[in-house]
Amino acid sequence: MKKIIIFIIISIVAIAIAIGYTFNQQEKSLAAITFESIDLSRSTDGIYTGSYDTNLIKVTVEVTIENQRILEITILKHENGLGDEAKNIVTDIILEQDHQVDVISGATGSSNVIKKAVEVAIKKSIK
Repeated sequence: MKKIIIFIIISIVAIAIAIGYTFNQQEKSLAAITFESIDLSRSTDGIYTGSYDTNLIKVTVEVTIENQRILEITILKHENGLGDEAKNIVTDIILEQDHQVDVISGATGSSNVIKKAVEVAIKKSIK
């Protein structure tokens, strides 16, 4: 009986350490995100796909550019923790015509990953 209890305690501690490590790595990945300025006046019309992955948050977007403007952003994939509300950031990006907009409160990590995926897509449009 003691062996079972010891095994359970060791298992719980190991799981807690693994979870803590994963969240620590996630925080480091999110803190490392940087954004570049993009000149849409150099973009070409088309539909471009961009992805960004920080381990726990994974985003793939499709950005439609026409006449050097962002017309539409479709989130094709958004794996997230509690950051589902971040998907609303695409409206702000389209209104501002810039991916460097304020994050959605309570969904900072997912907001930044979406913004980075949009940046990746837009960069593909620059010739």
